[in-house]
Amino acid sequence: MAGFEWYSMLSAGSENGLEKRLARLARAGCAGVFAVPAYEENSLNDDRGLRFAETMIRLCRAAGMKCLVFADARADTICALDALRPDAIVMEAGALTEESPKLGAPLGLWARSGGCAADTSFIIGSRREEGVPFYADDAGLLSSELDAGYVGALANVVPEFFQMLKSALDAGDRVRAENALDFLRVAAGYGFAPEDVEYLYIKEGIPSAPVARERKELDAFLRLKRYMYYSLLRHEPSELLTGYDVSFPECHASTVLPLEDGRVLCVYFAGSHEGADDVGIWLSARENGAWRRPRRIAKVNDTAHWNPVIFAADDGIRVVFRVGRTIPGWVSYTMTSADGGETWSEPMPLGADNPAGGPVRNKPIRLADGRMLAPNSDESAEAWLPRVDESTDGGRTFRRLAPIPLNRTDEAAPDFMPGVGAIQPTLWESAPGRVHALLRTQAGRVYRSDSEDGGRTWSTAYPTALPNNNSGIDLAVDGDALYLALNPTTGTWGPRTPLVVMKSTDNGETFADFATLADDPIDDRHGREGQFCYPAIVARGGRLHITYTHNRKSIAYAEIRLREGRE
Repeated sequence: MAGFEWYSMLSAGSENGLEKRLARLARAGCAGVFAVPAYEENSLNDDRGLRFAETMIRLCRAAGMKCLVFADARADTICALDALRPDAIVMEAGALTEESPKLGAPLGLWARSGGCAADTSFIIGSRREEGVPFYADDAGLLSSELDAGYVGALANVVPEFFQMLKSALDAGDRVRAENALDFLRVAAGYGFAPEDVEYLYIKEGIPSAPVARERKELDAFLRLKRYMYYSLLRHEPSELLTGYDVSFPECHASTVLPLEDGRVLCVYFAGSHEGADDVGIWLSARENGAWRRPRRIAKVNDTAHWNPVIFAADDGIRVVFRVGRTIPGWVSYTMTSADGGETWSEPMPLGADNPAGGPVRNKPIRLADGRMLAPNSDESAEAWLPRVDESTDGGRTFRRLAPIPLNRTDEAAPDFMPGVGAIQPTLWESAPGRVHALLRTQAGRVYRSDSEDGGRTWSTAYPTALPNNNSGIDLAVDGDALYLALNPTTGTWGPRTPLVVMKSTDNGETFADFATLADDPIDDRHGREGQFCYPAIVARGGRLHITYTHNRKSIAYAEIRLREGRE
């Protein structure tokens, strides 16, 4: 989540100008505004300050952002501001008097005692410092000379914990609120200097830029922050398809298909290790609430097999997968089942005119006009170039349709993509002919591209506020909601834990945290960082069906019920 921009009464400007600036900030992924309705020695002591606070809150709401408001410690001030319903009230602990509401040190909750409504904002207090960098237009950094307040640094570094604390208090979840507050106390103890905040921003991909030197203590803080935050979110239970080291040494890159009869099929590659010559395509089937023993369904030759995709085609269930020792040499093979995955045809090349065609890693989608679009990419050491392929025969064959353009040269442009490019799109259609793609990148961010003509042409990919660790993502559509499974981490080959689901109700413009699938930081059994990654997600019958790699030793499955009953 991005940080917060700073605005004071003296720096905000006209309401019309503010509205435009906030809209730009929202598009750039800014989390919200830290508003200071103060001038000279006063804060919110007259109608002028309250009018400014009301304006900032209203404009933030219209832009879809949060609004944190600074206030002095007087009870009448807090009550007046509370009536405006900001997302948070931030106050300076050093300004507390005996008449003020009690506040824990250095961070705490306001103990309400009459006067104000009992179910709204939380208050954070800490000491003040100067020169704290805040989120600025066009995903840049603004090293403000204003007296921003030390808590402003925390609003930038850990904004998600501010919102978690607020939501927990609103929900009456005292345990989660106390846990979030405990972490905020820990974060306050770090004493972030402006250069620390800038380092943390860059390490989280906001903006994407090199750091002068690695800061191990701040890297450790980022890991702690990520682990603590997602450990406090709603968790969904999962089950393993097979025990570790039971059927194969390693497995990866699962793909899932729920069937009308209630069974679930999951296909993945497995063998000694990724890229080994003995790797083949395996299938597991879930029926009556249990997973049958996995079985290998394809081994074309003695080279590695990769990234299968299972989907419903016109001629039954179809699987497409890649074969070859090197990615540029991959050849697509396909096979079908007419009996729900019990038996399979012999694997055959997908087509000589498009040897590495068809879907890779993520599932194809069927458009309103009946065509199928498949996510694909051309990969080499020099460039990753995403594209979409098209099938007009129900998934039997796929032809190249269109590239997804990338800006890899103009560094000054807002859509510039550092790194070698993007791969493994995940696709959805929001209206007939309007198709969208989210892309895996090495730029620290998920990028997006849009098509207005059914995938025949695409906009140049542009960055979103979603983090990406150069690992797979996948998306499913249920009614008006999008559900995106990903690792919420950044960096080229960044950590592949935790694994979460995010939800969007505005066609992917913004995403909110929905559930945590796995968050263990360490694979204790093998003495390495946990790996919960490469999710596949499908929506069917009011449920999300999700599979993902579980420490490379098994595949995990989670079913999330969105509505009661089956549709």
